[in-house]
Amino acid sequence: MTSLQDIIKLVQNDTGKTFIMDESGDIKLVILGVDEYERLLLGKLKHQIEDIESINRQITEAQLAEAPIMPNTYTSSPKPQRVDLRAEVMDPNFDYGSGDDEAIQTEFEDI
Repeated sequence: MTSLQDIIKLVQNDTGKTFIMDESGDIKLVILGVDEYERLLLGKLKHQIEDIESINRQITEAQLAEAPIMPNTYTSSPKPQRVDLRAEVMDPNFDYGSGDDEAIQTEFEDI
């Protein structure tokens, strides 16, 4: 009986595919080179991507056909005038360090 290594050597020498069959002639295994396997996978992947792109194109076309184009009803309002908060007016009568608690309390009592 031949070993797997013998089969691999035969496949390496032959650039095609090797089919392994059972006694009744049914193909049970296909052995092929790495380059051919990569080409097979890349071809399959390319077809899948093309199918997905086709489906996405059909969905986009259907969505565009369904949705009516709405006119632009939004009007742009004028931009608000910029206010420089650094130029805030300070009360010139404000006393930072008076220490006069009575004056403050009298103001609160007026309220």
